[in-house]
Amino acid sequence: MMVATPEHLLDKTVDVVTVTQASGGTQGEWTETTPTFLSGIKARIQPMNGSESVRYGRENNRRMFRVFVKPGQAITEDHRLTYTDTDSSTRTLDVVEVVEAQVAGVVLKLICEETD
Repeated sequence: MMVATPEHLLDKTVDVVTVTQASGGTQGEWTETTPTFLSGIKARIQPMNGSESVRYGRENNRRMFRVFVKPGQAITEDHRLTYTDTDSSTRTLDVVEVVEAQVAGVVLKLICEETD
């Protein structure tokens, strides 16, 4: 029996972008672009506590999050997630690790940290 993804818990909508660097000109500067890879992905975003952040090797002051999405998304550590928070601000999270490629085929679990 296949367990269904609990979609009622996926209360945010995120876009997945790819971060690329391109040479900006003759001065050697680099330009960062973030083309959209996937859009409209339903997700559950949960802040991690301090001990969890240390467990994943992130002893810094950047906020860490667990993010759950439906399985089958081709999300990797090369991606960023963007979404609009409840206060209407745009938030950006770097995908640090794909912890469990598929949790029993129900959700894809990501560890992310908030970008500045």
